[in-house]
Amino acid sequence: YASRTGVWDGIESVKRNAPNAPLEETEE
Repeated sequence: YASRTGVWDGIESVKRNAPNAPLEETEE
């Protein structure tokens, strides 16, 4: 799930557009 998490992490980052949003909150 490493790759999936990495890609999802990027999507969430762009989706939220919030630099303050911790990546740890993303679904791992």
